[in-house]
Amino acid sequence: MYVWETETLVVYQAPTRQSQPLFQPFCPGEMQAATTSNERQMMTLPACISVVLLLLVPLLPGGDAGCTNQQSCKNHYDTARRRFWNNFWGLSEIPSSIPSDALWVELMGNEISSVDHEDFVGLQSLIYLGLSINQISSVGDGAFSDLRSLLMLSLMSNKLTSVHSRMFTELHYLQQIMLSSNEISEIEEGSFDDLFSLQKMLLHNNKLATLSADLFINLPRPLELSLSDPDGDTNVWNCSSLCWLKQEMQHGTVTWWFDYSPKCADGGSFKSQQCGDKGQIKHSIQHQMDL
Repeated sequence: MYVWETETLVVYQAPTRQSQPLFQPFCPGEMQAATTSNERQMMTLPACISVVLLLLVPLLPGGDAGCTNQQSCKNHYDTARRRFWNNFWGLSEIPSSIPSDALWVELMGNEISSVDHEDFVGLQSLIYLGLSINQISSVGDGAFSDLRSLLMLSLMSNKLTSVHSRMFTELHYLQQIMLSSNEISEIEEGSFDDLFSLQKMLLHNNKLATLSADLFINLPRPLELSLSDPDGDTNVWNCSSLCWLKQEMQHGTVTWWFDYSPKCADGGSFKSQQCGDKGQIKHSIQHQMDL
């Protein structure tokens, strides 16, 4: 039995390709979640607090009695909450000292430039991995494939220039992925095919111009996307390539995570984009709408 004292948890049954997760939210005062293999239940990230606050929890002063000064916070592991963090210490690689039973790993603000499968072997209980604000430009084939319980992955503010088809394999339970504020100009076909449980994806502040419907054909619906940052986005979209997305939004199968429409390269409005028959939705996506 695992008790998380301050955050809201959601317990769900492991989903399959044929069925969606069965969610049962737990709000403050009901923070217990069974995590035995027999019960096949896992914890997900909060339903009642913001993602930003959640990401900052390990950094808050006084957040854990065992982390009393800067030195004790280096490679710190909170055994009660099964959290490991090593933030802003200039690390150039993933630490080898992460306990195998960790649920939460936060490594933001370091100098990590690449990640490979060997970096995460044995971390099969991990539900959150934070790698934001690093220098990551290379992600090996199946780098995260051992993280079979992973629910949230943050790769924000790195140096990725593309997403390849083997980058996110075996992440069948992943619900949220943050790829914003990179330099991504290309997403290879099949890159998201294993993300059967995905609910939210951040892609704003990259160098994307087009987005194919084929990339999202295996993802569940509804899906929340973020393609634009109102404070100045570096994606400049060919909005005619997003006609499929406009039609999905009209059906309610896709929504904006932060409610900001893409910026069109021609200066026009995404909402006023004339699509005609370009807006036809792929058959498998249309099938999800009809269910």
